[in-house]
Amino acid sequence: VFFQFPHKHINFLMAKCNLSGDKGSERCAEENESIHLFCRTVSRALIQSHKSRLLKRQLFRPFFFAKQKKHANFGKSITKQMDKFQVTILGCGSAKPSLRHHPSAQLISYHDKLFLIDCGEGTQMQLMKAHCKLNRMQHIFISHLHGDHCYGLPGLLSTMGLTGLCGEVTIHLPEEGVRLFKPLLEYSTHGLTVDFKPFPRESHVIYEDNTLTVRTIPLKHRLPCVGFVFKEKPKLRHINRAMVDFHQVPVRTLPSIRSGADFTKPDGTVIPNKMLTTPPDPVRMYAYVSDTLPLTAVADEVRGADLLYHEATFLSDMHDRAKETFHSTAQDAGRIARLAEAKRLIVGHFSSRYLNEQPILDEAKAEFPDTILAREMLSIDI
Repeated sequence: VFFQFPHKHINFLMAKCNLSGDKGSERCAEENESIHLFCRTVSRALIQSHKSRLLKRQLFRPFFFAKQKKHANFGKSITKQMDKFQVTILGCGSAKPSLRHHPSAQLISYHDKLFLIDCGEGTQMQLMKAHCKLNRMQHIFISHLHGDHCYGLPGLLSTMGLTGLCGEVTIHLPEEGVRLFKPLLEYSTHGLTVDFKPFPRESHVIYEDNTLTVRTIPLKHRLPCVGFVFKEKPKLRHINRAMVDFHQVPVRTLPSIRSGADFTKPDGTVIPNKMLTTPPDPVRMYAYVSDTLPLTAVADEVRGADLLYHEATFLSDMHDRAKETFHSTAQDAGRIARLAEAKRLIVGHFSSRYLNEQPILDEAKAEFPDTILAREMLSIDI
């Protein structure tokens, strides 16, 4: 064990021990014994120190590399979070709850904000399953006042109040909904501030911040009903670092250049913006269309959507029933998506009479191939 640690000084002492020297010399034997004792003592200390270092390395190596990996991915995770645009289906049933599907509700995650579209019964339970942070959800959009789209609202707001959330929750809903919900919520929100913002029946921007707008789409249903379009605002151009350095562009002018401005050098030379920047990322859009007769006008309102959610309550063999109840078939949904030149279609709002939604998917795909079925807890990145 000793020679596994090639420490020069100890090896030198061991070599100097007269192990094969004069056996009769008492003084030599005492010196050799003293040197051996010294070497054994030092070697034990070195072995113990080495074991300690090995132990520390084994204990802290996983933590060290995990921490190193965490820091390496920190910038990527922040960028991904700030670029997030995701739709989570909380419920995709219609009319009444069933053992297969929850009533209509969807959660929109955009950057660090959360938006709720419709709030059928049991939505707060679905939000818990989705690990939703309620303090980030400050805007709720109600498409119309049928129970499968709004009866979960009082319970959700009551829970938010009981949780002790501060701030304000804004509910965007038809004008009749203020008269319906305001008296009830005055007794059940436990101090939570609720602001009602009724929206007009025509197309109108009802929410806007620095990067996103939410616009209503008039639909045709038995009650006043709208759809919602979540659309990003035009983004800033990207800086061409090589050209910026070449032309010695001051840092203070970069914000205006990203916004599209040209750069003028001290000698008066104008550098076009296109030489200093590259095109911005494309604008993303999500459209929510539920509870309506099929309308070609809707296709114009949602044209080019990255993701279109369209109700498909019935199969086409129940076209008369769909028309009677002011709903759409799966075939109608696929046709609207094709007319709108949408990139992807998701169909939902299924009637509880269907125990298998595959025929609904097949019918929609016949009109628009890039179609998927909605299902609870399905998350789609846009």
